[in-house]
Amino acid sequence: MRKYIVGASVAIKWFIPEVHTEAASRLLQGDAELISPDLTALEFAALLYKKMCLEEITEQEARDVLSGFQVVPLRVESTLGLTSLAFEVASDIGLDFYDSLYVAMAIHHHCPVVSADRNLYEKLDSGPYAKNIVWVEDVP
Repeated sequence: MRKYIVGASVAIKWFIPEVHTEAASRLLQGDAELISPDLTALEFAALLYKKMCLEEITEQEARDVLSGFQVVPLRVESTLGLTSLAFEVASDIGLDFYDSLYVAMAIHHHCPVVSADRNLYEKLDSGPYAKNIVWVEDVP
């Protein structure tokens, strides 16, 4: 069984039609194990709130999506044991610490982060952590 670390940039596409929604949805249709750091729920809610403030979605739609997110087959894990490794990743390549937590989880689980965040993908794709990232459209 394949494993992937999934963050808010992909999870939001399961509920809100955006670019790469179809590719992100394939993760839910397969038999892959989807793992996420505990901070993903916070990032996901922040994205919904931003979309609501920009009037891209209504408050009720945001609440409905939050409820739907609670039942997605996503194994959520604590980041507490990963902070030292994330600090090393952040220091190695100048990556944002929160993004480094996703990479640290990928290293810990020996699987890639699936990303729909172009900046994150490009920052990792050509460096020492290239094996720890996969673009959302490239997931089989």
